[in-house]
Amino acid sequence: MSDNVTTYDFSNKQQRKRILLLVIAAAVVVLALVLILFAETLNLDAIGRGIKYIGAKEEDLVFSFDAHGTNRFARCGDGLAVASASGLKTMNSRGQTALTVDQSLSAPAVQTGGGVTAIWDIGGSTLTAARKKVTLQFRSDGAILDADVSSGGAVCVASSESGYKTVLRAYDANGKETYRWFSSSRFFPICAVSPSGKQMAAISLWQSGGVFESTINWFKTTREDVQKSVSLGDRLVYDLYFMNENRAWVVCEDALYCAEPDGSLTQVADLSGQYLSDYDLGGDGCAVLALNLFQAGNRYMLRTVKPDGTVLGERDIEGEILDISACGKYVAVLTAERLLILHRNLSDYAAAENADGASKVLMRADGSAILISDRSAATILP
Repeated sequence: MSDNVTTYDFSNKQQRKRILLLVIAAAVVVLALVLILFAETLNLDAIGRGIKYIGAKEEDLVFSFDAHGTNRFARCGDGLAVASASGLKTMNSRGQTALTVDQSLSAPAVQTGGGVTAIWDIGGSTLTAARKKVTLQFRSDGAILDADVSSGGAVCVASSESGYKTVLRAYDANGKETYRWFSSSRFFPICAVSPSGKQMAAISLWQSGGVFESTINWFKTTREDVQKSVSLGDRLVYDLYFMNENRAWVVCEDALYCAEPDGSLTQVADLSGQYLSDYDLGGDGCAVLALNLFQAGNRYMLRTVKPDGTVLGERDIEGEILDISACGKYVAVLTAERLLILHRNLSDYAAAENADGASKVLMRADGSAILISDRSAATILP
C-alpha cells in the first residue's frame, strides 16, 4: 500500500504564485472578520483621523476669519463655511481658504450641502450659491423668506415678489432653475428640497376665523400643481428638513414629525410640557433634541430619536447647553465648561475643555469636531 501524499515544488513559479494568492485571500478574510467583530474596540474613525492628519501642525487645525457678532457658520465638507458682513469664506479641513464671495450682508444666513454653499441676508433680496465658483445669483424685488440646500446640492428659495405672497423656486446643483411656483393667497415662510432636487416641501400659513393654520405642501419639480397638502393645525413650525428623498423632519413647537410625500404624518416625539431649546436634524437617520424641563433654568435633557419614534438615547446634561451638532454616528454637545462628543445612543466618546469660551460646535462624520469662538475655530481631534 502506498501513501497518497501531495508534494509542492516551491521552485515552480506557478505554484509559488498560487500559494501567495491563497495566503493573501486568507489574510483579507481574517482582516474583514476582525473589523466586523471588533469595529468599536478598534475605533476605526480614530485610525482614519490619525492617517488624515499625519504630520499636521497645530496651525493646520485652526480656521481664521474676521470677528463679527453676526457671523454664521456651517460645515462645508470637512471644512468650514463662514457667512459674514462682507460675504462668504470657505476653508478646507486644514484651514486653507477654498473660496471667497464678496456680498454685503447685515443679517447673514448660510446653508451647505453636496459641495454647494448658499448665503443670503435674512429679510434681504439676494442669494448667492457657489461650489468652486459662483453658480447662482438670485435677486427678488421682495424679501427672501427662506432657502435650503439639500445634501445633494439642490437649492430652493421662497421669496415674496410683486403681485404674489410667495414664489417658490428650485435649482439643481449647477444653479439651473428647475421649478417655479406662484402663490397669491398664502405665505410660505419655510421650504426644503430633496437630495435629488426632484421634490420640494414648504410650510404655508393661512388664517381662517382668526385662527392660524400651518400646512405642509409637497411638490414634484416635474409637475406644476401641489401634489399633496396636510394640515398641521395651529402649530408653530420651526423647521423642515429632508432626511432622504422621501422623508422629511418637521419640527414644531410641541412635537417632532416624520412626513412623507404621500401625505402620511407620524408623530415621532411629543414635546408638550417641555421646552425645545435646540435641535439638529443632520444625524445619520436620527434627530437630536435638547430639551429644558423648565422655561427658565438649566435642567437639560438630550434625546436622540429615529423616524419611527424609537428613542436611541436620553441623557441629562449639566449646565446650560450652548450648542449641539450631529453628523454621521456622532453628536456634539457644547456647554460653557466643556465639549462632549457622544455616540448616537448618547454614550461617551470623547470630551474636551471649552477653554477658549467657544459658543458653537460643528460635528464631523469622522468623530472630530470644529469648536468655534468669536474670531477663530479649531479642530478637536479625540
